[in-house]
Amino acid sequence: SKMSANSSIESLSVIVLDTLGTAAPTVSKAGKPLPISPSTNADRLAPEQQIISYRSNGTCTPIFLIHPAGGRTSIYEDLAARISQHSPVYAIQSRLLSGASEEWTAIKDLARDYAAIITQQQPDGAICLAGFSAGGIFALATGRELERRGRKLSLLCMIETPLDMLDPNCTRLSILKSLIAEIYGHLVAGLPASRQPQPRGLTASILKLAQRILHTGSEPARVQQILDFLTEIGLLEARNVDSDTRRFFAAFVRHSILIQQAKIQPVKAPVYLCRAQQSGLSTSAVSPRTCAQITHGSFQQEFLNGRHFELMHPPLVDALVQKLQAVLAASLKSADAAAPSSSSRKYRQN
Repeated sequence: SKMSANSSIESLSVIVLDTLGTAAPTVSKAGKPLPISPSTNADRLAPEQQIISYRSNGTCTPIFLIHPAGGRTSIYEDLAARISQHSPVYAIQSRLLSGASEEWTAIKDLARDYAAIITQQQPDGAICLAGFSAGGIFALATGRELERRGRKLSLLCMIETPLDMLDPNCTRLSILKSLIAEIYGHLVAGLPASRQPQPRGLTASILKLAQRILHTGSEPARVQQILDFLTEIGLLEARNVDSDTRRFFAAFVRHSILIQQAKIQPVKAPVYLCRAQQSGLSTSAVSPRTCAQITHGSFQQEFLNGRHFELMHPPLVDALVQKLQAVLAASLKSADAAAPSSSSRKYRQN
């Protein structure tokens, strides 16, 4: 009933790596964040090593999709295929999964790198950024850097990005437990009933894993804890955990720490947040305070009837694309008018 090595790599990179990026912060006994070990490798990648071109032709606003916490961009395949043929579509994957031996040690460095990649691909003109799950946070940081450089950001689209992490009243442990439960449900849903594992004490196991990750200071130890958990519940074979699998999890662990230590700065651009009604990751309402941490421009959020990962696959991804393109078109139309004053700032929630 266990997954093969290849299927586990693909599934886990999309599900675990891309979602656990909002895991609890690494803390010391004194309760302070533990620093990431500084990189000793200064290897640089050519932009074409990290950028994936889904469509390079088109006269409309180019759309750049930023990878989630796992570093992979495969989660965007259905979305990219459905975006209007008039819009160029690109995706940026993690440098760690693109040939570099080390990931960035600060989100500001990641944002500068991605802004440079986007600038080389699209030297001028307005652009749209989008990110699924934790990728929305990376898109936010990248968008802020692009604006700092004088670029026009027409729209920032956050897809099922768990903004609860910005709320001081929401504990990191509760977020992490929801993430792990969501991951388990998605993994087993794709298996025939006869092959679905039936672990005893699953809720208790999830809680223990969340607590271990919460207090673990070593990145390799975090990786091993997740692999052990997936092996224990029957979704991964220990003997098939190869170097590629560990590399995927290393990307997730590093990206999760970058997010935890990031100081979120708002963009000027309008922000559109699309949420899943049945998601366990974004159930809380987005307050005006949280909205102000994201953008100085207009903010709009909408819900689709489904779960976290279902938004990225048919049939819900079709509705997502329609909404994204409608909001982008509206933002472009409003950009032709005079910029609104701060007193007329929009705040919409549908």
